[in-house]
Amino acid sequence: MNIETVKSIGAILSLVLSLWAVYKVLIEIQEPRKALEKKVETLDKWHREDHDRMKEMEEQQKLMLKSLYLLIEHEITGNGITDFKEIKSEIERVIF
Repeated sequence: MNIETVKSIGAILSLVLSLWAVYKVLIEIQEPRKALEKKVETLDKWHREDHDRMKEMEEQQKLMLKSLYLLIEHEITGNGITDFKEIKSEIERVIF
């Protein structure tokens, strides 16, 4: 082996080592980004679920207020039996 061959092998090994170092740096840079993307996806999923749950709660609260209103109205006037039947159907739809 002559000196030129040793220099060529050294240069090739240096190039491979440099490429490996660049690869490792790129991987380390991407890890926090991937972790952040995963966290954002999780938070977005939770947000959608919470939004849906809040909409359901709003609907249930409206039904409760309608029911209370009808009870008060019925107590005052003695009317509203058909309204009770409608509200009963709505409550059954939400519950079941």
